[in-house]
Amino acid sequence: MTATSEFLEDAAGFASRKAIVPELGSENRDNLKAKVVSPDLTLYQVKGANRILYAKLTDAVALNRCDVEFSQARLTEEWFPTYWLPWNVDQTYRITLTPSKKAEVQVDAKHFFTAALTGCMVHVEGDTKSPTVYHSNAMNFQAPPAPPKTSAQAWTGMKKAMAMESRVSGFSATHPKKLAQTKMKSVDAFRYQFETASGQGGDDLVKKEAALVEATVDEVLVVQLGMVFGLKDEEGDWSFYYQSLTKTLRMTMARLERWTVNKCAKFWP
Repeated sequence: MTATSEFLEDAAGFASRKAIVPELGSENRDNLKAKVVSPDLTLYQVKGANRILYAKLTDAVALNRCDVEFSQARLTEEWFPTYWLPWNVDQTYRITLTPSKKAEVQVDAKHFFTAALTGCMVHVEGDTKSPTVYHSNAMNFQAPPAPPKTSAQAWTGMKKAMAMESRVSGFSATHPKKLAQTKMKSVDAFRYQFETASGQGGDDLVKKEAALVEATVDEVLVVQLGMVFGLKDEEGDWSFYYQSLTKTLRMTMARLERWTVNKCAKFWP
């Protein structure tokens, strides 16, 4: 079986074993619809014609990693339609999972992907038949100094998360979609990259990963990140999952890249 067919047969099971890394990432905000929330905050919405792309999963050279390729057109039968939500630095983007009425051909997409997460937050709200998804980033947010005896890393991460929550709440209130039938739920760095975001256990993580790739701690680069995908069932209801991932790069002469799925869990509804 190909990686695509394995994923389509049992996406959650596949994602519990193999790291899924979307090929696309950031999107210029000029290609999205600007939505003014306040004089100092404008957020962006994926336009109808750009909501659905075609995707294909392929095994990467890296151990236990699978890449997601995207195309505007269905290149072969293996490519399947999917909703796609990009991101950009210090921005919040959103998409509502309904086909565009302006599209010449109506396509029923049963999958959703957003870009890989390295500190961003993903929020989902609304009707399970047509949820709205947000991808928010606060890379350059300036957090106030941490209180005494408080981890600066965890404090900054918490303040960034609060800033992203505030932006999304403002976006949702100022430019609401359909009346939300399910409460907004989020995935942030404290869920998909706990050691990195909290500042706890980072040294132990590096030691563990170094041993797995038969290297010293000075010979490896260890990065935690995440990914969110969505699935629509036969009744038309959406569910969303997140992956917690660890990427380990052995930087010796015999270079090696290894990915680990720490967790794959449903978080919405």
